[in-house]
Amino acid sequence: MAPLTNPAAAAAQVVGVPDAKWLRPIAGVLQSLGARHAIVCHSDDGLDEFSTCAPTHYIEVKDGKLKEAMLDPHELGLACAMPQLLAGGDAAQNAVIIQQLLHDGEGPTADIACLNAAAVLIVAGLAPDFPEGLKLARAGVNSGAAREN
Repeated sequence: MAPLTNPAAAAAQVVGVPDAKWLRPIAGVLQSLGARHAIVCHSDDGLDEFSTCAPTHYIEVKDGKLKEAMLDPHELGLACAMPQLLAGGDAAQNAVIIQQLLHDGEGPTADIACLNAAAVLIVAGLAPDFPEGLKLARAGVNSGAAREN
């Protein structure tokens, strides 16, 4: 519920839900709250974010309208990673994963991070679609810009 009760009243956001049954209700609330542009998502493999291993169903809230869609990561050229490669661990292990992602921008963690960053770039109005958003996110990581910010 945090994204819906955030006092900052973000006009653009990406919200992952733990079950597909929440896609429409959460999108409807964001629509009622006047979100300028939002995406509510849930992947078929159970993630509350865009997945590189399974299709992700999402509802885009834009200009007061709701649009349901599905993203197949394989159509973007993303390979599925074994779940243990994405699981993370304790704070030290997660720091290593983040540093690796920000320094080489390759591999399963970079793929899923860039895919979800693409959704953010779309709602921010910086990318028109997922292919372009993914391209921009990868460029940000590979150029070092993501590391500097």
